[in-house]
Amino acid sequence: ADLPACCVVTTLVSRDPSRTCLLKSYQSNADASVPYLPAVHRATILQCIRATSAAPYYLEEALCHADVCTGEFYPEDKPAPKEASRERGFHLDPVVTAYRFVDGAITTNNPTCASIIEAKALYPNRPLVVVSLGTGNGLAKVPVKTYPSGIGVVLQNLITSVSDVSLADSFAAHMLGREDRYYRFCPTADVFNCDMGISDEAVLSEIRSESKAYMANPSVRAKLVDLAKILAGPRT
Repeated sequence: ADLPACCVVTTLVSRDPSRTCLLKSYQSNADASVPYLPAVHRATILQCIRATSAAPYYLEEALCHADVCTGEFYPEDKPAPKEASRERGFHLDPVVTAYRFVDGAITTNNPTCASIIEAKALYPNRPLVVVSLGTGNGLAKVPVKTYPSGIGVVLQNLITSVSDVSLADSFAAHMLGREDRYYRFCPTADVFNCDMGISDEAVLSEIRSESKAYMANPSVRAKLVDLAKILAGPRT
């Protein structure tokens, strides 16, 4: 009960339609569950890392096997042993089902809203302190595209649409009450339009430079100081 609760967001694709899924380090009671956000609390740390980083076209889907009787999760290369269910008091062979996960960005690129929903379900009568850390916003490119929409353009439009985090940032700020506090930290510069997985040292150096300049901004420093006072203060 004293350990911090951890929850990460992924996308469950072994169902139709796919849906945002929460991988938790804790088990929620039935009264505090969010019915439209499926959740798993028995996945291992390695499975959580794979499930939340399996970006399409970059990594394969994360495949996990689960024993329906015990709820235990097993890695792709280690299916549930037949004796597992019997050791837990079940006298039948394990009923194994498969879960497939991809990067949560497919449905929820900015997980702040999902986190607020989960936190309000767990702590309905407590004020929240929400800290959202962005990886950088690229500057808008103009003029808008005017060439015909082939399949490549359609895919690009879909990717950029689901990857936009600005709207979720606005939603998150308006989901909170008067006693809640919301802090968003995210630098903005043209360099953040770079491709995911970029390894060019010149680009990485520019990213570091822009990030340091953002954190040195007086208004950002003031937010950091305010946040530090709250986190260091007494728990309510």
